[in-house]
Amino acid sequence: MTRHRNILIVVFDCLRPDHLACLGYRGTNTPTIDRLALEGTTFTNAYCQAPNTWISHASLFTGCNPYLHGLRTPTRRLSADLRVMAEVFREAGYTTYGLPAMSLLSREAGFARGFDEYTLDGLRSEPGVLAHRYDRTADETLARTRKWLRQTSTPFFGWIHYFGTHKVEDHLFDLPEDYLRSFSPYAQHYDGKVSFADERFLAPLVDELSNLGFLDDTIIVLWSDHGFQLGEKERWGKYSLWERATRVNLLWVAPGVTKPGTVTNKPANLLDIYPTLASLTGCKPPEGQLEGNDLSVLMK
Repeated sequence: MTRHRNILIVVFDCLRPDHLACLGYRGTNTPTIDRLALEGTTFTNAYCQAPNTWISHASLFTGCNPYLHGLRTPTRRLSADLRVMAEVFREAGYTTYGLPAMSLLSREAGFARGFDEYTLDGLRSEPGVLAHRYDRTADETLARTRKWLRQTSTPFFGWIHYFGTHKVEDHLFDLPEDYLRSFSPYAQHYDGKVSFADERFLAPLVDELSNLGFLDDTIIVLWSDHGFQLGEKERWGKYSLWERATRVNLLWVAPGVTKPGTVTNKPANLLDIYPTLASLTGCKPPEGQLEGNDLSVLMK
């Protein structure tokens, strides 16, 4: 049986793959993502099930399309008939940790199922908006993740949601002055947000994995839950089904499995993450539930 490798799933909310340096874009500075791309496999033709954070995460965790997992609006819950990913890995002996970055990914909606620790602490609220809370600073997200890594047992299954790359009209994200000066103000300094996430969050996170001796035995999945229209056909709104809103970043690093520097345009989507992780770790997924495909053969 395949040994139980550690798993770290990192989602950069609203990250568009066409704004990554490793895929040829010149407006961002993302050396850590570039490094991971050189060590793993990048899927350039990957899509989400909906250009919406909570629906995409529901599909990620269940391996099912929205018509099956049941979460189509903020007031719905994940179907109790489905076994979510964290449940499967916890039953296989993994320590499980979830760090969501918006209150719509709530316990009440079923997102905390299977996690030993699941925290929404530290989220901020937009002025005048009472229904939802979202966004932590990069420093706090990193601090919480480091604390968990330093005290966790292995194998571990971690899911970290980073919201600072999101593009919303009145976002609270605190981009430092040097980034505001260095990057175009286009679309709320979107390229600066992406570059900041790479330098101030992802780079120290990868260093932490290395310092703790986890890096060589950890599967890293770096993905985005949806894209966004950064001014293109903006009249259709942020939940449109245009290419820029539905195409997502999907990067895998699985030491000993992924062929370094592989770039593939084979079709992929977020439903594929669940069965692929099960295949790479030897964990048994729920029979007859998953609608995605095992991508591991393409990584080799």
